[in-house]
Amino acid sequence: MYPIESVLNGIGIILLSALMSAALMGFIVSNLKTNSAFSSVSLVIGTIIGFLNGLYVPIGSLPDAVQTVVKCLPFGHIASLLRQAIVTDAIDVSFEGMPQSVVDEYISGFGVVMSWGDKKIDIHTSLIFIISVMLISLILFFVNHNRKKKEI
Repeated sequence: MYPIESVLNGIGIILLSALMSAALMGFIVSNLKTNSAFSSVSLVIGTIIGFLNGLYVPIGSLPDAVQTVVKCLPFGHIASLLRQAIVTDAIDVSFEGMPQSVVDEYISGFGVVMSWGDKKIDIHTSLIFIISVMLISLILFFVNHNRKKKEI
């Protein structure tokens, strides 16, 4: 059983993710003119996000340049926060008695915790980044929407 705190943190991260994704995709979609363009863009973006979040391949096995891209996009931060909320207790149990270097390699390789250089990216930094992307996307969406509305 997951502790209630982990469940609530996970739900909060999922809600934040949904809001940020809706805002970002709303902005992207507001720039498209046809349904076929939307279909193509959504297919490409969905696939790229899956790779960049480490859903298909562990982040640690990606080249350094790709890992840097993951750290510069909000999706990687969301995935990392969700992993931290859900697997921290399981990692403690699973790796009990193991050297800390093994635990560190696992949490880094699977994107549980992201680092910039040798400094760990903390939860607050990730949250600020995600919320900033959401707010900027909303502003750009409304600016674009109002511009299109005036053209009609």
